[in-house]
Amino acid sequence: MRIFTVISVLLLQLGFLSANNPKLLDAKRIDDKIVIDGLLTDEAWINAHIAEDFTQNEPDPGTPAEHPTYVRVIYDNGAVYIGAELKYPNPSNIYRELTLRNRFGKTDFFAIILSPYKDWINGVSFGTTAAGVQIDTKFSSEGTDRSWNAVWESEVRINEDGWSIEMSIPYSAIRFSENPQQEWQINFERHNRKTREVSFWSEVDPAQSGFLDQGGLLHGIENIQPPVRLSATPFLVLSFSGQNEENGQSWDTDISGGLDVKYGINDAFTLDMTLVPDFSQARSDDEVLNLSPFEVRFDENRDFFKEGVDLFDKGGYFIQGVLEETQ
Repeated sequence: MRIFTVISVLLLQLGFLSANNPKLLDAKRIDDKIVIDGLLTDEAWINAHIAEDFTQNEPDPGTPAEHPTYVRVIYDNGAVYIGAELKYPNPSNIYRELTLRNRFGKTDFFAIILSPYKDWINGVSFGTTAAGVQIDTKFSSEGTDRSWNAVWESEVRINEDGWSIEMSIPYSAIRFSENPQQEWQINFERHNRKTREVSFWSEVDPAQSGFLDQGGLLHGIENIQPPVRLSATPFLVLSFSGQNEENGQSWDTDISGGLDVKYGINDAFTLDMTLVPDFSQARSDDEVLNLSPFEVRFDENRDFFKEGVDLFDKGGYFIQGVLEETQ
């Protein structure tokens, strides 16, 4: 009976794996630099492998996307490049609302989702709207974080067939291992604002739990080295205050500064240092008239106390304790 049960479980697992074979895409190494202008006219794009056949996530999950999308991935020793052609029969209907960074607005959108460690939990997303607004996101066990901003380059062009995108994502914006042969989880996402259609290269089933684990696999990236991850953000604060006195007006001037430094010790550890942290840009708590017998709890708005806390989360106790201490 036990042998029969074991065999049944193995057959079910094999059937599950065969039914969920991930899509594969090979990245092509290039030797010459390309120009990021939104036009896929550089010779490096010609022989690159193409990711196509997108599948809807909304409004009709599992059905082919209405309009074709073609994506290519190439790389060199400094960055990975993405070129996408998003076909659309009437370019005048492409929504292009200009917004602040990390704000979607009413616009068409394209993104690449990467999970270099393939742990189904941690990943990053680099996207741009049809108006050229960058939207980058970090995924973790705590959900999505759009306050994270990486340094990367993108350009969008509207043409008679739709619109096209070129992205240059430096390795300093991606955390990956030192293995000579890289294999990353990857997916591509497209939003068509007019028809409210959301589609993915590797199908993302809304009825199935998980998001990153439904991506495909990127092969072909070889012999690249994680760069030195070192960044410094200095800041200077100058403030004036004045008051009326009997004989005139007096002014006080205050100047202060500080420095935030991040240094990547290796692919798993980052040293985060700060000198005189500044909270002047943090959003103030809203005024609340509390007539109930319960305390009012405000969210922590200072990034200094929020960044990286999810790495130490154990059932929510650590994060809750930190937030309570900083109120």
